[in-house]
Amino acid sequence: MKRTTGLLAGAILGVTLMSCTLAPEPQAAAAKAGAPCGATSATAVPDNAVEPKSGRRFVLQYPCDLKKNEKVTLILNIHGFGSSSQYQHRYFPAGDYAQKYRLVVVTPTAAAAMPSRSWQAAADDQYLHDLTDLMFAEFGKKNIKSFWLSGHSQGGATSARIVCSDYFKSKVDGFFSLSGGRQGGTTERNPSYNAPAVGAPVPETVPNQGLPARPPGAAPLTSP
Repeated sequence: MKRTTGLLAGAILGVTLMSCTLAPEPQAAAAKAGAPCGATSATAVPDNAVEPKSGRRFVLQYPCDLKKNEKVTLILNIHGFGSSSQYQHRYFPAGDYAQKYRLVVVTPTAAAAMPSRSWQAAADDQYLHDLTDLMFAEFGKKNIKSFWLSGHSQGGATSARIVCSDYFKSKVDGFFSLSGGRQGGTTERNPSYNAPAVGAPVPETVPNQGLPARPPGAAPLTSP
C-alpha cells in the first residue's frame, strides 16, 4: 500500500512538473526601438521611440505578448499639414488595437516645422525609408505579413506620392487615405443638397448637380 501511494504521489508530481514546463507564464515582448509595449493613444506621449540614424523620435505601438516570429501587420501612420505624431495617433488610434489585431503602428513627425509642419521629399523621404528599415529589423522582415501606409490630409497626399516610389513599391501592400491623396480626384460638394433619410422618397432631380431628370411616369425611387 505504501509503495502504491508513493508511486501515485510521484506520478502526480511528475504531471505537475510537466505542466509547468509546457505552459510557462507569458512573457512581455522585449522593447522595440527603445519603446516599451502597451502604448495607447492616451499614454504614448511624448514620442516613445527613436530612429537611430536621424535621432528623430516617433510613436511606436505593438502587442505586449508578441511571440518570436509572429506575423504582424505594419502601419506607417502619417499626419497631415501642420500636425504631429502626438495628434495623429489620437486622430487615427490604430495602435489602440495593436494587441487584438497584431499590429505594429509607427507614427512619425515631419521635420519641417516652419512656417507650418508638412512632409517634404528632401527632408523626410530618407527618414521614412530608415524608419521602415528599422521596423523590418526590429520585428523581422519575414514576419511583416502586410504593410500599409495611412495618411491624413497632406499625409494622405504624401502616401499617394511615395507608395509607388522605388523604395516602397516592393515593400508595401498599398495605402489608405484618411483624407487627402485620394485616387480619381475629389468629388464636387454641394452644400445645398442633403441626402434623404433612409426610406424617404428620392427627388426626381438632384438640385444643382446637373443630373438628368428621370423619365416621365417612372416609378418613385427610395433611398437604400
